[in-house]
Amino acid sequence: MSYTIPWLTIAIFGLMLLLLAVYITKKEKSDMNYRIFFIMGVIWLAIGFIIPLFSGRPFEMSGLISIGLIFTLIGLANKSKWK
Repeated sequence: MSYTIPWLTIAIFGLMLLLLAVYITKKEKSDMNYRIFFIMGVIWLAIGFIIPLFSGRPFEMSGLISIGLIFTLIGLANKSKWK
């Protein structure tokens, strides 16, 4: 039970940040630069693959790999909107 409370708190805090980000982006219209999503995704993927090689724990950075893959796919899906 002690491990569920911190994760629940982090999840609620993350949800609040997500809602705040959605509110801010709906309030002010700005053009997205999807090329930055692609660049960030490639960097996060690289870090997610490199760090476990040196730490000896193969699944240590699987979160970075997942986020990097998502960012890369978002950037590639919107390649026609790159600036």
